[in-house]
Amino acid sequence: MPDEKVRVNAYIPYELYEKLTESGLNKTEAITKGLEWVLGEEGTNQDVSNSLDPELVMSLKDRINSLEDQLKSKGTGYQDRINSLEDQLKTKDNQISEKDSQIQKLTDNMQAQSVHIQTLINQKAIEAPGAKKPWWRFW
Repeated sequence: MPDEKVRVNAYIPYELYEKLTESGLNKTEAITKGLEWVLGEEGTNQDVSNSLDPELVMSLKDRINSLEDQLKSKGTGYQDRINSLEDQLKTKDNQISEKDSQIQKLTDNMQAQSVHIQTLINQKAIEAPGAKKPWWRFW
């Protein structure tokens, strides 16, 4: 009796379909191996990877390694950017503290000037107490 088979239709993501066509496997083989792997009929994942094309496995490993290298380089770039921003924050903090000290000095100067002006006003009040005589009274 010939091996009985059942037709299976499935909707898969387009990206997965592109990877399937790039791998060189036909759809039937890929679906069969995937179902066997999911259902555990071949044992472990290692058994499935051994049944795959070695060139495909190597190309996938190379792709994974290149993606890891890209992530590491991006991570280094981000760390450099973080360090640069931290330096800018330190510079800003120094400038703010300098401005605070300048504002405090100006406040102290303004207070000293207001005290001096108040003193001058009080001296003027002491020198001329009371109202002046009108100009037409001279006795």
